[in-house]
Amino acid sequence: MKTFVVFFTVSIYCSPAGKLTIVNKCTDPVTVVRTSAGGGGQQAQCRLAVGASCVQTYTSGAMNFRHDFGVGHTISEFSFDDSNGHDNYAINLIEGFDIAMQIIPENGG
Repeated sequence: MKTFVVFFTVSIYCSPAGKLTIVNKCTDPVTVVRTSAGGGGQQAQCRLAVGASCVQTYTSGAMNFRHDFGVGHTISEFSFDDSNGHDNYAINLIEGFDIAMQIIPENGG
C-alpha cells in the first residue's frame, strides 16, 4: 500500500492503495474538500484544527483536494491505480493560490 501525506503547508503523505494522511501545519483551521478529477461535486473530507491530521484510503480513481469550497484554490491531484498500475500526484496552481501544500510519498515513494 502506497501512502502519501498532504500538508496544508498542508502536507499529504501517500501510500499504496491510496492511503492519504492529511496534516494541517497552517496557523488556522482548514477544511479539506475532495472533488472528482475533471469536475463534479465537492465533498468535505475532514476539517482540521491547527496541528491536526486525518487519514483517508482510496482504492482507485482520480481525485483532487483543496482547502475549502469554491474556486481559485491550490489543488492537490491524485490518480490511484491508473491503466498502467501507477499512482500519480501533483500540485496544481492553475485555478489560483490560496494555501501552501506539500506531498510526500511515504518510504520515498
